[in-house]
Amino acid sequence: MLVSAVQFCLGPPDQPTVIRRLFFMFIPSFGIILHMKEILIIGSVHTEIRARVKELPKGNEEFEMVQTEYTPSGTGFYTAAACSLMGFPYKACAVRGQGIYGEYASQMAEQYGIRLEQVSDELQGCTYYMYDGTGSVRFSVPGCEYDFDRTFLAETDGDEISAAVIGGEMLCGDDAEEIIEVLQELEKPVYYVPAGCSGETEPYILQALFDLSPVMIISGEEASALAETMEPDIRETAEALYALTQNTVIVNLEDKGIYCYDGEESFLAEADVQTGHCAGGYICAVNAGVDQKNSIAFAREYAQAAPHDLQEGEHFRRRLAGMILHR
Repeated sequence: MLVSAVQFCLGPPDQPTVIRRLFFMFIPSFGIILHMKEILIIGSVHTEIRARVKELPKGNEEFEMVQTEYTPSGTGFYTAAACSLMGFPYKACAVRGQGIYGEYASQMAEQYGIRLEQVSDELQGCTYYMYDGTGSVRFSVPGCEYDFDRTFLAETDGDEISAAVIGGEMLCGDDAEEIIEVLQELEKPVYYVPAGCSGETEPYILQALFDLSPVMIISGEEASALAETMEPDIRETAEALYALTQNTVIVNLEDKGIYCYDGEESFLAEADVQTGHCAGGYICAVNAGVDQKNSIAFAREYAQAAPHDLQEGEHFRRRLAGMILHR
């Protein structure tokens, strides 16, 4: 009788009613989401070295470091960390390599509850982010963290994947064509986070990706470069990017806010957040069934709270539940 009553309240299993979604999604005591399909994440989990220098080097000249720190980075890290915190099922195609950078990335992944199933015997690289108060520069010392092989998905049922997230850092190497082929075969919604790498991606790879109509989550500077519009009007930039993908464009303008354009309507949410964390929060909210504006609001709150403690998971799950109930 109890089971029948619950089934009656929830409705047919093939109809994702609000009550059914909430019942299965938000169980704070367990922190898991039972009914959702997996989010496929193709992105790196790597070490970034942030270095404050006395003056940014010009060319190959020497520079003086004032302070350095390690931090986890990569589209794989940001998205998987959000999924892990929220209890979302996901499949992370991120390679864990050897060496001090691989060891640090692995430790951070474990700390954030991220499962790294692919292990390589090769060295893992890192990215450097140098800044001096007047500007900044980022460059990569690549290793195995950008490797991809379709065998990573050998035991994954495509029907159990709801959407795919692709980090731009994964499309700059020899495996880019294989990644595009996998996305084409999946025929699932795609979220593209360029991560500063669109300029290093072959044009034909970008075109193949854009043909999949991905939702794009991009920084303001990279958005202008990719759209080839250096005008201060963000609407013009967003329209140019929408013309490429025919799907929603989300531009993180840092201290100027988060701009969203869906081809018809646009809005600007006040914020000053990091693009990677913003993308992770947004992707989770949208896949939970939250509407566009509230997904941006959730992404802003989530990103502003970063870096996160795993104990915060219940708070964010409740926030999503509240957004779904009041939509």
